[in-house]
Amino acid sequence: MVDEKTFFSETTIRICGSLDIEKALWNCFLYVRDVFPVDELNLAVYDPALGVLEIVATADRNGGVARSDKIMMPPHLREQLESVIRYPRVRMLDDVFQDEIVGLVAQLYHWPDSSIIVGRLIIEGKFVGSLVARATGKGRYTDDHARLWSLLNEPAAIALANSQRYLELLRLKDLFADDSKYFQEEL
Repeated sequence: MVDEKTFFSETTIRICGSLDIEKALWNCFLYVRDVFPVDELNLAVYDPALGVLEIVATADRNGGVARSDKIMMPPHLREQLESVIRYPRVRMLDDVFQDEIVGLVAQLYHWPDSSIIVGRLIIEGKFVGSLVARATGKGRYTDDHARLWSLLNEPAAIALANSQRYLELLRLKDLFADDSKYFQEEL
């Protein structure tokens, strides 16, 4: 097993190494798969105003993919997501369907029986999203894996926030270009 300092620095370099979150997540996947079992990584952002968990990127052996798969959370699951003190930052599950929230994601992606480690990304006392490692089969993760995964809260949350801001800037740039073109034609 790799030591915590090495795991933290190697994953941080990779997850924060690109504003294209699918590239960053894939680079992270390439490292993590050499440290512990993983078939897929998922990164999600949470919008508390809408109660929506949006999967923004996935990575597996085939590469990284940007996504915008939105899952509306019922009120009792919104409360669970937003309650940062009552629920642990990192949790392991030997069965993706033993957790209601993860079960919704598993249904969406038609996951086989899998083990997962969920890292709840919490910044300044607010749940902002999650970083999930999934390995096919039950009982694939250990407490050591969960301990290492717990180190990724800040780097993953920073990468997620930076990527979201970058996408917003690109959207605004395109909007500005459209407006500029319109005004040029009007002149």
